[in-house]
Amino acid sequence: MTFQIAIVATDGLVLASDTQKRVTEWQQADGSEYIPDTINNSSKLSLSERHSAAIAFAGWSDVDAFAGDLLAKHLDSLPSLNDSEIGVILKKWGDDYYSKSRLSSGASRTSLLNLLVARPNSKFPIIKLGVNYDSNLRDSKTYMVSGHENNAGVFWPEYLRVHKESRGLDDATAIAAMTILTAGEINPYGIGGLEIWQFRESWKALPDEEIEGLVRRFKTLQQSIKKIVRPRSKRDRLIPLPSQE
Repeated sequence: MTFQIAIVATDGLVLASDTQKRVTEWQQADGSEYIPDTINNSSKLSLSERHSAAIAFAGWSDVDAFAGDLLAKHLDSLPSLNDSEIGVILKKWGDDYYSKSRLSSGASRTSLLNLLVARPNSKFPIIKLGVNYDSNLRDSKTYMVSGHENNAGVFWPEYLRVHKESRGLDDATAIAAMTILTAGEINPYGIGGLEIWQFRESWKALPDEEIEGLVRRFKTLQQSIKKIVRPRSKRDRLIPLPSQE
């Protein structure tokens, strides 16, 4: 499980992802080997430097073939990647990946994995590739989420009307961070950590100190919300809410 979001800003583009990876416990049929449930944190984002395309990976991938890195490498091998080519290129790559994957099992109703491809300054800056027997594409000019898509963390971009109201890159980054961190609070088993890339003139990872600042702001927001909706004493419950006039 994972959660990711890409948002188009007035002065750039932001791509954010959680970093938690969980290896579910398993045991050999003959009992010879037991692997306990473990968690580690590592990047789920990849970059095609040649075409300034950032890629977020969500789903299942062969252990020795991380899908996001493979797609980035493939895109880097291409001399061009314009709007008229990108759809055909991504679908063909997805179909080929699925046919070769050890995890594939013929035609399926759900994708083996999803790759969120962020391409600044293009007709459709965000494209999601669902890798399947017959891979599918979705695109957006505003924002898109991937991974645990029905997680209630999507409340924030919807409530803040990201699909209708344009924002600067810093504000878009704050919304992306809040969305990922909320998703982690709702589903801590499958989602955790935070990584953010921003594009102004080129893709750059947000430094750790800025990530930590966004996490602190989120925790302050959490405390404020809890203080409002869960009064700590009977006296608090008797205090009237501020007038809306």
